Amino acid sequence: MGTRQPRSEREQAARDLGKHAQSGDAGRELIVGLGGIPPIVDLLGAGEAVSSRQEAAGVIAQLAFQHDGCQDAIRQAGAIPWLVDLLGSIYSPAARKRAAVALGHLADGHLKNKMNIMHVGGVKSLVTLVRSVEARKAKVEALYALGQFCEPDPCKTMLVRCGGIPALVGSLGDNEPMQVRTRARRMLLVLATGTEEHQRLIKESGGERLILSLYDELDEHYGSDAKA
Repeated sequence: MGTRQPRSEREQAARDLGKHAQSGDAGRELIVGLGGIPPIVDLLGAGEAVSSRQEAAGVIAQLAFQHDGCQDAIRQAGAIPWLVDLLGSIYSPAARKRAAVALGHLADGHLKNKMNIMHVGGVKSLVTLVRSVEARKAKVEALYALGQFCEPDPCKTMLVRCGGIPALVGSLGDNEPMQVRTRARRMLLVLATGTEEHQRLIKESGGERLILSLYDELDEHYGSDAKA
């Protein structure tokens, strides 16, 4: 059996792979081809220091960004359950933030990954993170990841079932940063469009004024389309 590298060396190796990922698709394809993803996922697993897991989540986020091959390889290596675990409240806001970004990049345009994330409770964990007071610095990233589940319909259903609508309405307060309010509003617009049940849930969650303004936005949108 080979001797396992020290943690610091494995973290540095992960960072080096992250730099290669930033070089573009060719760099990421080389990493996949050379079998570089499983060691990063190993660093993400339980039993590793939180700093190592956080480092691995950041590299996975870089690799997964708009790259189908990396999205597949990362899922196949078993990263998704560990990333969902890293969203938990026992971890630092910084670690939860990186995990949310990684999950968002893995889900972006990738139905199989969305289904995997839903299967291991990722949507519920992201909703919990959005509602978390102690991890407000991770809220924008959690909303980004949740935004991937506004479509197709099975994902939208899961988002609503996990309490997504009250969490989104709660993100519209004046005390929230503009970026948080903008993301939440955009998602609620998608959820409300053409679905009376979702509109009712938004109203019951305290978003009645929002529904009225969304109607105005829809009227403007379709009116401009008709004039085009």
